[in-house]
Amino acid sequence: MIEKPKEFDRIWLQTCGDSMSEWYGEITWCHDKVNDDDVEYVSAKLYAEQAAQMNTAMDERIAAGVRIVELEQQRDELMDLLEGARVVIDRLRTSRGTQFLQAIARDGAMVHVHALIAAIDAAIAKVKQS
Repeated sequence: MIEKPKEFDRIWLQTCGDSMSEWYGEITWCHDKVNDDDVEYVSAKLYAEQAAQMNTAMDERIAAGVRIVELEQQRDELMDLLEGARVVIDRLRTSRGTQFLQAIARDGAMVHVHALIAAIDAAIAKVKQS
């Protein structure tokens, strides 16, 4: 039974530059680099696998970039809401209500708005790290 030759992911092509050698001008190959002028040859299979991995990594980075833009837009919208909450709080301060009710409304609104902004900031930082 003839054994299938071993496949290598990469080999090194070699030429003999010694004019006195019987191998002069011939091209040979080895699975190890022997000479400084050996030329690396990568199999199409390995090249395709590496290209697919690089494409996947690029797709993930692009998706992360898009996600960062979306999160930053959401943060801007929340900042607008925060400004609106500040307007409401200022109106509560000047309206006719008890100080207790004004404090509850003011503190409650601010706590929720700041919590939302902090969550969005944390999400943006997490995405930027990945």
